[in-house]
Amino acid sequence: MSGTKIGGIKARNTIYKEHGLDYYERIGKLGGQKGHTGGFASNPEAARIAGRKGGSKSRRSIAKNERWLEVRDKVMLGYKNGCSIREMAEYLKIPESTLYYRVRKEREMAEEKEAKKALKENDKQEQKFFAKLFGKRESING
Repeated sequence: MSGTKIGGIKARNTIYKEHGLDYYERIGKLGGQKGHTGGFASNPEAARIAGRKGGSKSRRSIAKNERWLEVRDKVMLGYKNGCSIREMAEYLKIPESTLYYRVRKEREMAEEKEAKKALKENDKQEQKFFAKLFGKRESING
């Protein structure tokens, strides 16, 4: 096994001596003859699915997040005004699937924020109710 340039040359010479000078041509030809499926060229749908799987596992989250921060306000305004995600994706040159995911996340975060706000308001009303019902009590802490 070669670890250096000199080792690589020695390995090549050994292969030529044992298998002949056309060794690499023969193994290349064998590899070309073995394949009959055509890969993704014969099944574009499989290529699309595989690309989506790979893209969804992308590790470029920092770059995506920076780009998202640039366009988030435009997207959310467009979404509230009835623009379709496809139109916004074309306009902003962002993949439609990414934009759909981001808009869904933003909506979920907004709904969660509203729910927390409503819960906090409800807690305040309950405190007022019990304060009226039982009168103000002194704090335990003091």
